[in-house]
Amino acid sequence: MADLTLDQRIEMMEGMRYANRHGRPQDAGKLRKAFDAGVYAKLTDSVEAPTPEVEEAPPRGGKGSGTDKWIAYARLVSQIDDEVLESASKDDIIGMLEANGLIEKLKPQSDGKGDGE
Repeated sequence: MADLTLDQRIEMMEGMRYANRHGRPQDAGKLRKAFDAGVYAKLTDSVEAPTPEVEEAPPRGGKGSGTDKWIAYARLVSQIDDEVLESASKDDIIGMLEANGLIEKLKPQSDGKGDGE
């Protein structure tokens, strides 16, 4: 939870409380999962399908890029089964999200050797 500011934690707790009081336990659960993983999310009031909105995906490498962050993010933005997420590696989760168009695919990096001609 160290990645969340105090204001973000308070906002998320208020969002969970609001969702529970207004018959939206699934949204409260999604916020709780994000909160526990230290991923900032907020409750939106969409008329069609109100769900927590995540600001951005975790980094692919470095601080804050752990598998737990990617699992929490995937739970918020996808319908991927929890059992699948829990048994997947970070790279597998990223691949599933890319395949579903939920995050942008990274372009392969050049090895700097040219095209071999």
